[in-house]
Amino acid sequence: MSAENQHIELYQLITKKLNAELSSEEEIHLDKLLLKKENQKIYEDTLLLWKQAPSATIQVDAQAALSKINNRIIAKQEKKTRSPWLMVAAASVALIASIFLFLPGNQSNQVARISIQTEHLTEIQSVLIPDGTKVDINLNSTLEYPEVFSESAREVTLSGKAFFDVAHNEKQPFVIHTEQIDIQVLGTSFYVHSDKNENEIFVSVVTGKVKLTDQKNDRNSITITKGQKGIFNKKTRSFEAVTTNVNDYFWKTKTLVYKNTSFEAVVKSINTHYDTEITVVGELRQQAIETTFENNTTDEIIQILQALSDCSVSQKGQKIILE
Repeated sequence: MSAENQHIELYQLITKKLNAELSSEEEIHLDKLLLKKENQKIYEDTLLLWKQAPSATIQVDAQAALSKINNRIIAKQEKKTRSPWLMVAAASVALIASIFLFLPGNQSNQVARISIQTEHLTEIQSVLIPDGTKVDINLNSTLEYPEVFSESAREVTLSGKAFFDVAHNEKQPFVIHTEQIDIQVLGTSFYVHSDKNENEIFVSVVTGKVKLTDQKNDRNSITITKGQKGIFNKKTRSFEAVTTNVNDYFWKTKTLVYKNTSFEAVVKSINTHYDTEITVVGELRQQAIETTFENNTTDEIIQILQALSDCSVSQKGQKIILE
């Protein structure tokens, strides 16, 4: 049995268990599967999603659900270059979401919602949602949207980071709900960065324009256009519009561009995007440089920085020192 089919079987059994439909033989088989640490983690994640879903008995055809949702996950690489683990992980995300999406037909006041989570993945996920909008979801992020949008608006909820290329529809505005602000557009492309652990939420517009509104005060809003970044400060609840920094899209483009930037600022940016510990000491910190990094490894970046400044490089544990 392939890894993907094993995961499908696991989700089928978990779904039956949550609906109290397991036979005694299936119960024994599931207990054996849960002896594996990775399967136990999947069960715990699924149980958490189940508890968050509306109270209802949910019947799911896991095979059909996988096919239905996974068709919306657009591979960033050819299958031959993707690792089996990543293919299984993508399927896992789809199935975790599917378990609590399909509510009984007699609950007309309920709207089935799809939740795409990237917490346990190692690459961004691209999805095509029902209206034709394409969303690239960064790691450790969650996108929720209804199976069918209402006639008045297309509303989704984002926790984390994602790039939206919104399908144009003047009669049906596209609204993104984040932790503290709402983002409204008709059709445009932009990047949203909304992290609960950070003091700012920002939206960078690539094409078109978007309106940002404070959820606690709808008169507190700002409209930003192509080339601008709207920043919302959670503490002061104030908006600011600045020029977009192309490096905001690093997670998507894997490119960093610096023009007449101090060495210290460049290194700080690299540490943020690459999760490295590079330190600059002495007069080197104020030296201005111009360079572009594109799909470079950390070692390659250090070599380029050394060539640009003719500095020495030393290392203490994980920390790299340039001077």
